[in-house]
Amino acid sequence: MDVGQWAQEEFGDAELGDERRSRRAVMVARSLAAVPGSSIPKASKHWAQTKGAYRLLACQEVTHEALLEPHFVRTRGRCAEPGIFLLIEDTTAISFTHRAALRDAGPVGAGGTGHGCLVHTTL
Repeated sequence: MDVGQWAQEEFGDAELGDERRSRRAVMVARSLAAVPGSSIPKASKHWAQTKGAYRLLACQEVTHEALLEPHFVRTRGRCAEPGIFLLIEDTTAISFTHRAALRDAGPVGAGGTGHGCLVHTTL
């Protein structure tokens, strides 16, 4: 499957309040998927495409949840099927050491002298 087809399938059904926003979301996803790990300006072919991507992401109706919901639905569907799946995981320490109100947080950092929490995410 090419990146254009993938982007359409994953983000084409995003309910962003206007079908033009959904089309723009597909364009942004296609551009970013074509150059993995790239920034929006580097993945965009033209300044207008970069500006359109930032306008889309700044729009109040375009929430993180609304943008990613169709992708999440499709991912859950694929994971319900038999197969082998790669789950990428990472643990990050969030330090609140300099926040006096959070002194009762757990130990983090070198030697556990900081205060905060560990966040373990899986993609």
